[in-house]
Amino acid sequence: MLSRLKNLFGAHAAVPGNVAAQPPGVPFPWPRLTRLSALEDLVLAIPAAAIATNEKIGDVVHSDADAEIRLPASATDTLIHLRLKAGMSVWLSKSVQGVVVATDRRPRKIRVIPPTDGNPA
Repeated sequence: MLSRLKNLFGAHAAVPGNVAAQPPGVPFPWPRLTRLSALEDLVLAIPAAAIATNEKIGDVVHSDADAEIRLPASATDTLIHLRLKAGMSVWLSKSVQGVVVATDRRPRKIRVIPPTDGNPA
């Protein structure tokens, strides 16, 4: 009886994806529809050029409602910043080069969840 209870309540669902430790300032490929889930608070940056003039931010960036998105403030700014709290995730409808933004050199932990059947994970 006790073993059945352990099996019933002790089973943990497998978490999809792999965990990456991404150093700040080092660009990484971010394929379209690949979901990045923050395992700690972090800031990601993507090129502002990822969003064409005729596109809305929501056409390209898909994130939790509480994620902070900072658009370029001037024509000289070339990055869009995505601030995620631990547990938040984001995926893009375009492939880009992303980068972790931080003032230190400590790698940030991110769960990388590839798309399934052409749909975001």
